[in-house]
Amino acid sequence: MSKAEDQSKALAALVKKLSSKHKPELVKHEPLEEFIYSFLIWEGGPSRKADLALQRLLALGVDLNELRTFEVTDLVTAVGKTYPNVEERMIRLKASLMELYRREHEMSLEGVKALSKRDGRNYLETLEGMPKFVAAR
Repeated sequence: MSKAEDQSKALAALVKKLSSKHKPELVKHEPLEEFIYSFLIWEGGPSRKADLALQRLLALGVDLNELRTFEVTDLVTAVGKTYPNVEERMIRLKASLMELYRREHEMSLEGVKALSKRDGRNYLETLEGMPKFVAAR
């Protein structure tokens, strides 16, 4: 085997090893859960703290429809008062969930999924309290 072939194989093995360890994070939640998770990582990025906060919010009620009915103080308590900008996040999240329910008459993003990317993003951006980051995500 030539030196060039050896280097080529070594490079291919390195690329394979690195790509298996550093795969891009894929959406790992249902659309409405991802919507809520996006509020938690807005201006902070994905973290273990955000994952735990999502679990706490999802555990609050029987379903996601019930989440919109809680008081902001209950949401803040569930997430934890030390979470960055927790009060603003929960105020915006509750406002967006309420607006989504008013428009769709259910807690669902199925109607948005049927739209083009541009129309879906425009729809989400017009929800009350919606940060552009969350709508884009």
